[in-house]
Amino acid sequence: MLGFQASSDHISTHLSYCNVYVADDGNARIREIDTANNVTTLAGNGTRGYADGTCGPDGTAEFDAPYGVTVDAQGGVYVADMDNNRIRKITQ
Repeated sequence: MLGFQASSDHISTHLSYCNVYVADDGNARIREIDTANNVTTLAGNGTRGYADGTCGPDGTAEFDAPYGVTVDAQGGVYVADMDNNRIRKITQ
């Protein structure tokens, strides 16, 4: 059982560096699940919109329909923010 309730018709995941990244469309957040099954909010404050901002559960970043997530060879996390028509990079 995951430590969060995903709410979406579509959840995209990406396995990278032993972590799983989840684009949680219904909650407008990007989740990270580590090898110990700890779930954290990587980005997204739960409000649909467009705002660059700080990461984490108390962050100010906003997504509107995060639909896909991938990780590059350097560990950069990229999100397809569908309703904002953007590919966004999460930096920590």
